Amino acid sequence: MEPILKLTKVRFKYEGDWVLKDIDLTIFEGEILGVLGPNGSGKSTLLRVMDGELNPQGGDVYLKGHPIASMRRTDVAKQVAMVAQENFFRFAFSVLEVVLMGRFPHLGKLQ
Repeated sequence: MEPILKLTKVRFKYEGDWVLKDIDLTIFEGEILGVLGPNGSGKSTLLRVMDGELNPQGGDVYLKGHPIASMRRTDVAKQVAMVAQENFFRFAFSVLEVVLMGRFPHLGKLQ
């Protein structure tokens, strides 16, 4: 069975300090993953690398066997969704409107 998401020797740093060092992780369909740690330990950075929002400075991230760095953002967004713990909107959107915002990668131009 091919993993849905695989990280191999992933490394990431901000201004000289390594936040992620040689992270190896394999996630298969149906698994549930919890990421725990104190503030500043790299949880959000790890999620942003796993989502392809940040490119690791070392190692690789694969989404269903394909290097996520070589995939178009819309193709990644069709398979991966991430909701930040805190979101602030300038307008009062309903819950339904916020959920529908996640449909953008499935829509054509001007839809």
